[in-house]
This record gives sequence, C-alpha cells and structure tokens, in this order.
Amino acid sequence: MSTEELGVRLRKEREGRGISLEQAQADTKIRLRYLMALEAGDHRLIPGSVYARGFVRTYGKYLGLDPRELVEQLSEDDTPRDEDPGPRRRSAWKLSPLPAALLVGGLVVMAGAIYYWGVLPRRPEEPPPPPPPQVQEPVTPPAPVEPPPVADPVPPRPEIRILREDIGDEVRFRVAAASLQVTIELADYCWLQVYADDRRVQEGTLPPGTVQVFTATRTLSIRAGRPAMVLVKVGERELGPLFQDPATDPRTVIFELEAP
Repeated sequence: MSTEELGVRLRKEREGRGISLEQAQADTKIRLRYLMALEAGDHRLIPGSVYARGFVRTYGKYLGLDPRELVEQLSEDDTPRDEDPGPRRRSAWKLSPLPAALLVGGLVVMAGAIYYWGVLPRRPEEPPPPPPPQVQEPVTPPAPVEPPPVADPVPPRPEIRILREDIGDEVRFRVAAASLQVTIELADYCWLQVYADDRRVQEGTLPPGTVQVFTATRTLSIRAGRPAMVLVKVGERELGPLFQDPATDPRTVIFELEAP
C-alpha cells in the first residue's frame, strides 16, 4: 500500500467517525502538521521513518484500525543483524624462571634493610618547637539581611474573542483584542500575499516549516494559494488550518481588529 492510499484510508476513517484534526491532535499528542502529512501521504514532512511508523501506529490504533497491519503495509524492517564474532583465541605465554643469583641478591638486600631499620639504634628525635601564641581577632557581627523585594502581581492577559465569517472566497475574522498579531506556519509549499494596513509585506512561494509573524493596527489580509496548508495562530490562540480539504481553491483571509 502506498503512502497516498494509506493517507486516504486514515482520513476517511477519521471523517467517518466525525473527528476533527484538532481533536485528533489533542487525543494522540501528535502535532497537527504531522497528522495532515499522514493523511496527505507526504511523509517528507515527518522527521525520519522511525517517527513515521510510530505516528501511523498511534493514529491507526486511535481510529480503531489494526496498527500492526498498517505498519507492515507501510514498510518492512530490513535492519541487518549483528554477526556472532565467535570465540576468541587465547594467547599462551610462559613465565621465564627467575635466575637463582637474582633471587638470592634480592633476599640479601631485603635482610639488610630490615637490619638497618629494626636493629640499629636511632638518634633521638628533637621535640618540635612550640606553636606560636594565638591572637584572637575581634568578631564582627554579620550585617542584617534585607528581605527580597516583593514583585508586583502580573495582571491577567485580556481574553481574545474571534468571530469568523465566510463570504464567497473570503474569510473574515473579527478579533476583539488589544493588538492584532497573526502567526502563520506552513505545512507544505504555498504561495502567500500579505497586506498589513493596506501595505504589502509579503508575496511569494514559501517552503514547508516556514513560520512568520505579522502585526497590524487595523486589518491584516492574507491571500493563500493552498489555504489548507496554512496553520494560523492569533495572539496566543491556536486556530489550526483554516480549511480541512487540501484541494481548497485559493482564498483570502482578512483579520479585522476591534476594541475588546
């Protein structure tokens, strides 16, 4: 089974169970971009075949499929096994006999050392000189320790309210927040054209994995050639992909800032 056929099977099983990609991400702990790559049959976005097989096994089990069957259809393990090096040969060596003359000489030296250190009288050692008198220095009381300053409490961040409206080939988001900041992340190659307050700030095709942050004071307009490949975050709030179908036609997404 090819990766494209496997992706179609996973996507149909998820849609048949009425599960969104965001819910699957929260349940399986697999990032949204990797779930989209599995369903699109494009494993180039997944870092390595080991991660790909692990994601297929976890996602298939989550959708009620046989994970072992999915992994076996995806690829086979052809890792070579280590060969047994066999027993090692032991090198035999022989200790040459010590000459008798050398042994006798060593015994004589040892006996002389014992006689010198144990039998001959030693000179009495002189007593060590008395230690100098100790002068007690005055003790300085420790400096008082000041308590650490108490930091001011951090005020809670204002809640961001977002309202989506689909009008033709445009999607409008009314963002009620203190400022307008939009972060986009691409799951695959995609052409983008971005206007911030009627000023063009981006236009061109960007590679997968690109992350860019755009800010505006009033409006932010994003025109995407493959809108399903664009993951969006407004402030600290994750919106995920704006469209689930990879075959979605080019769309324009407009973010309008309103008073919170």
